[in-house]
Amino acid sequence: MKVCVHCGVEVVDRHRRPVTELYDTQLYAKSRILRLRECRACSRTVDPYLEQEGTLVLLDIALQSQPVLRHVLVNSDHNVIVLKMVLLTIIVDGYCRLVAYVPVPVTVLAPYRRNLMYRYLTEIRLFAEIDSKS
Repeated sequence: MKVCVHCGVEVVDRHRRPVTELYDTQLYAKSRILRLRECRACSRTVDPYLEQEGTLVLLDIALQSQPVLRHVLVNSDHNVIVLKMVLLTIIVDGYCRLVAYVPVPVTVLAPYRRNLMYRYLTEIRLFAEIDSKS
């Protein structure tokens, strides 16, 4: 089952049967021209990510765009890109959590009390303690 990446509606052919390819297979068989299908609900190209390179798709995955997630998870049969998407999401999520909640013990930073970084990390630790109490 293939879906439109913009509206999520199942893609059907002229005879209202679900399609297996997102391009016009009859035209491709006759002239070797790939013409992407249009969605009957939103009148847009069903899956424009078929024409884009993998790096652009991975960039949109990092931005967590809903159309590209539909393309990768529903319309494509690429297990490698799904694994890359999972790994990238875990790395970005871990980095965001690390930056947001950095508890720094005061004893580790004692030699650097006059340093601005010490003051900054101490403030983060204090804010993290306030957040955990409330």
